[in-house]
Amino acid sequence: FQCYPRTAQCYSVVLCRRARKDHLWLLDIDFKELEKVVKYEGGFSERSSTIRALWDILHGYDLTMKKAFLFFVTGSDRAPIRGLSSLKMTIQREADGENLPCSRTCSSVLLLPDYATR
Repeated sequence: FQCYPRTAQCYSVVLCRRARKDHLWLLDIDFKELEKVVKYEGGFSERSSTIRALWDILHGYDLTMKKAFLFFVTGSDRAPIRGLSSLKMTIQREADGENLPCSRTCSSVLLLPDYATR
């Protein structure tokens, strides 16, 4: 996270993850950063249609939904202090496209079915 201007209040937001409504811009979660470092397994790649749809959906989320997604995959609704580029996340293909996504929070693995439609 970047902290501008460098004030005690700004550092409090970054370090303690507490903010008033007018400081929520400091806590934006940039999933483009995560998209660059995530690993794919089970036949998925960054070009897979299901993966492209997933990132399109995630980039459109507001802060509350981004935090909910992080909690679902990692067990924490907070980005690592070094940013999402330091998160070791894997998206693994599940064969059955009829199931809902699952996760293994201990290892930050998203088990994502290969859906036929968005």
